[in-house]
Amino acid sequence: MNTQDPQPSPQPAADIADLRDQILGVPRPSEDPEAYRLRSYQALRQAREIATEPVVDLQQDRPMPGDQEDTALANYHSALDLIATSLNRPLDS
Repeated sequence: MNTQDPQPSPQPAADIADLRDQILGVPRPSEDPEAYRLRSYQALRQAREIATEPVVDLQQDRPMPGDQEDTALANYHSALDLIATSLNRPLDS
């Protein structure tokens, strides 16, 4: 039985390198090679952070139809409609 981890796929490394290249861009007109190299390290760090950042599913935070929040919102809208109707009625003299 093999207890060693399988070799990591080269695809994530290639994705990080592509992202680093996009962040880095081309050398700036007055940029010397040392400054470009330092900027490439910063771009690589940013690319790694972006690639390893957990994905947040924003759909999970939304209430499902029929939830109590939907009922409360519907009640709130009904109350607003009642207020608007009351305000739009002519005053009795």
